[in-house]
Amino acid sequence: MQTGDIIRTFSAIPRNPVRPKEGDSHPVGALPIGTRVHNIEVVAGEGGRFVRYAGDYAEVTRRVGKRNYLHMNRANRDVCIDEKCMVTVGRVSNPYHHTLNRMCPQKSRWMGIRPRSGAWHRKDGYCGRKNRPPKPLADWVSELQTALPKEPEVYVIQPFN
Repeated sequence: MQTGDIIRTFSAIPRNPVRPKEGDSHPVGALPIGTRVHNIEVVAGEGGRFVRYAGDYAEVTRRVGKRNYLHMNRANRDVCIDEKCMVTVGRVSNPYHHTLNRMCPQKSRWMGIRPRSGAWHRKDGYCGRKNRPPKPLADWVSELQTALPKEPEVYVIQPFN
């Protein structure tokens, strides 16, 4: 797309597939197979849910009755949606977003990306919970027997005379 291009939205599904222009919105049933799309609606009229990440796209792969199958590029999975669901033709801008040089760790914090340093570390007991072997079964049985409540003492209440 270029600056000054007119972006159109269509809601009708013609008999023959339309010739899509990048940036236009169509129902997925109006597009030919092999078209790259983004901003996909899952339920008609609710707004786009899938394929909104920078540089991402999905491809219309097949049509079975009133259902259309889209292959999402980044997620590497297929989605089946109704033919009335709206999609935007083309690819989301900035395809080289993942190659951005962040220079310093703090810049990723400024961009809203949380640190990943604590995502995984060996559970050796240096920091945090210690992984110890379980107690022997005999100890558990003896603890349970001592922890059982004893028979309560019975008191007889006599009425007033």
